[in-house]
Amino acid sequence: MTKKELAFAYAVDHHQKMDITYVNGHNERKKRRILPTTMSQSKHDGRWMCTAWCEASKGIRSFKMNRVDIYHVLREYFTAEEIARLQRVFAKGK
Repeated sequence: MTKKELAFAYAVDHHQKMDITYVNGHNERKKRRILPTTMSQSKHDGRWMCTAWCEASKGIRSFKMNRVDIYHVLREYFTAEEIARLQRVFAKGK
């Protein structure tokens, strides 16, 4: 794993929020605050991805590590219960 992937894995393991800047599929740079929940490696190409609650989009999103430019592990913590609650709240609003 790279330094970046290790930082994401650390945030997942310790339930810490992150601020990230990434390039989306339209080649636009976006800043997001996320609550990372899992890391997985693609069986297709071996690239790492992080599944996280995205505060901006108010939903679970997957972020490809190769598209993340800047990342910071914050000293803000979350619980699995918090993510489940957020999913329920926003599911009702849709």
